[in-house]
Amino acid sequence: MPGFLTKKLKSTVLLPVRIFKTPPGNFLLHTGKTPSITFQRNKPMTSIAPPDRKKMPRPGIISPVNLTNPETILLPNKMEACIIRAGKEPITRIDVVFEAGSAYQNKKLVAGSTNNLLKEGTSTKSSAVIAEILDYFGAYLNTQIDKDTASVTLYALTKHLDTLMPLLGEIVTDAIFPEKELQIYLNRQKQQYLINFEKVRYRASMEFNKMIFGAGSAYGQILCEKDFSKVTREDVITFYHERFRPETAYVILSGNITDEVVKLTEKHLGNLSGQGQTSSKNQITYSTSQKTGETFIERGNAMQSALRVGKQIINKTHPDFPALQMVNTLLGGYFGSRLMSNLREDKGYTYGINSFIQTYKHAAYFAIATEVNADYTEAAMHEIDHEINRLKTTPVGNDELKLVKNYLFGNFLKNFDGPLALAERYRTVKDAGLDFSYYTQSIDAMMQLTSEQLMNVANQYFETESLLHLVVGRK
Repeated sequence: MPGFLTKKLKSTVLLPVRIFKTPPGNFLLHTGKTPSITFQRNKPMTSIAPPDRKKMPRPGIISPVNLTNPETILLPNKMEACIIRAGKEPITRIDVVFEAGSAYQNKKLVAGSTNNLLKEGTSTKSSAVIAEILDYFGAYLNTQIDKDTASVTLYALTKHLDTLMPLLGEIVTDAIFPEKELQIYLNRQKQQYLINFEKVRYRASMEFNKMIFGAGSAYGQILCEKDFSKVTREDVITFYHERFRPETAYVILSGNITDEVVKLTEKHLGNLSGQGQTSSKNQITYSTSQKTGETFIERGNAMQSALRVGKQIINKTHPDFPALQMVNTLLGGYFGSRLMSNLREDKGYTYGINSFIQTYKHAAYFAIATEVNADYTEAAMHEIDHEINRLKTTPVGNDELKLVKNYLFGNFLKNFDGPLALAERYRTVKDAGLDFSYYTQSIDAMMQLTSEQLMNVANQYFETESLLHLVVGRK
């Protein structure tokens, strides 16, 4: 039987300690609150020195990543299903993706209203019943929309798909869009818009998008308050019939995908068929002659100014895109970037600043975004231009280049961590007309880039006269 004793701590607290016999000459102490300690009889106890936090850990050896493209099948309605069999956990993610983003709508808010109201009722089930079924089986249903696509995603335990797959099929094929739910949704969106419109950050994003792609274009359209009263249930139903069709859709199955899951998909999503006429708006148009130079939008009562600097730029299909991604990362794509080091750490102009490349199927744009105290507006814009010009005139040092390459490779690995993450990554490239080979080719290209090549890319794509400088707030 283990023996008992008490251990005195700080002269006031007594904790019971259990002593267990281990191999001859050793004892094991366990207090119940501290880690167990093994010590040898007649030998002093030793402790492990804590790591030196001032020293950077040595980088480990990273194994290469092998990405296999999903197997594809055609459902009975000729809709493509992409199958990613990965992971041993009994969970499944199912994405149903439609070419039904906001770029395809003829009236603002219609695409978003349609996609977000899919789970608000079918001809046989109310929104409450749908929510109750999902909750009972521990499943989650998410709708998402962007410029190019709209999607419905189901996360569920594989064993429950015989019940949940018919529900998913019913939601995407038999949505009824109740008038009451539509008005509730529009009212909520309107209130959120009115709140956001008072923020310089939101106003800057809207105006920047419009100036980059052109007002009223597929990628440049922005909202105004009166748009919320123009959407009707008939608009939503028409868009649903025109865009939620098998010829504009595909399915991604990821996780623990068994043959039974595939059969359920064929049965319940293979019966999706379009009703009425297909949409006449299949071509996405936008202006390629963006606005450049400086634009200021006065918000006299603003304590901060929102700054945006950017332009239309190449997307993932261009061979220069990996190099451009690395230049963007150096500039403002991670916490240790040059913009963060300058405007936040050194000057203290802002809590955060970043740069990014937003890609669409047919276009893309580069942007730098931040909010600063209005008194520092001009100074902050000057430092942004300074960092852009430094990329164009001074080669990146070896240490910084190595750091950014390690960051990008680590981020690359993180993006593929887990079977369900594979679906998100595959969808990104599929919507661009690419496949998984894009990722390995892209990261390989980035690892080979030199300082001189990056400087050339910065000069090619960040010409000063091609950039739009936008300020919303006070100068």
